Amino acid sequence: MLTGRDDVVFGSTVSGRPPELAGVESMVGLFINTVPVRVRLDYAESLGDFLVRVQREQSELLDHQYLSLAEIQRIAGTGAGELFDTTTVFENYPQDTESFAGDFDGIRLVDVQGSDATHYTLSLAVLPGEELRLRIGYRPDRLERDTAEEIAARFIRLLEAIADHPEERIGRLDALSRQERDRLLTEWNQPARTMDRGRLPDLFEERVARTPDAPALAFGEISLTYAEVNARANRLARLLVGLGVGPERVVALSVPRSVET
Repeated sequence: MLTGRDDVVFGSTVSGRPPELAGVESMVGLFINTVPVRVRLDYAESLGDFLVRVQREQSELLDHQYLSLAEIQRIAGTGAGELFDTTTVFENYPQDTESFAGDFDGIRLVDVQGSDATHYTLSLAVLPGEELRLRIGYRPDRLERDTAEEIAARFIRLLEAIADHPEERIGRLDALSRQERDRLLTEWNQPARTMDRGRLPDLFEERVARTPDAPALAFGEISLTYAEVNARANRLARLLVGLGVGPERVVALSVPRSVET
């Protein structure tokens, strides 16, 4: 949504401790990897079907998640360039801090905390517990705090839409707040000037009467005058009226970008 693309890539942190690996429980190390996740959007697909598809596609790649990001970049042909600048991690090891409390050889442990950081512009961590928590991280040298908060708010609205209407089609999702919608439709879309007389067809007819031979429309090597455009528009209007088209009726266009359009 924010990128304006329907084919996006982001990073995902995966576990490098497959249960099939003999002796993995005794190996020391973090054993995690960050791999790219490619998601292609089909705006006619429902939210539920979309999530099932993404889950299936990622499950099919489990056997290849041992590849390092550098190796994936080499295979993809990007060299040292970044495949993505955002990343996600789902931490699936809930910590029971109460089990850590107590005395250990005279040392009293009262709390357990951890911290982490990434070099990516934006990161999302899903944290386990009695309730799932979401944590957004960002690099202040690349994102303003207000922008990061807006992204987080949009993400929450999308999660609510998934929970409330999983049958909704992706193309009908609306992640904008009321303030953002007012800004787009009103504040940023004010007309250049107020037209306080007549309707657009009447104004066009007036221009036709004043300068019938002036160029009104150009496409490639084709140029039409106001009189020619008016004649074509009137012929089309009479055809549509004859087919029953009137005010507030919707007419579909199915022609490429051209003079006819």
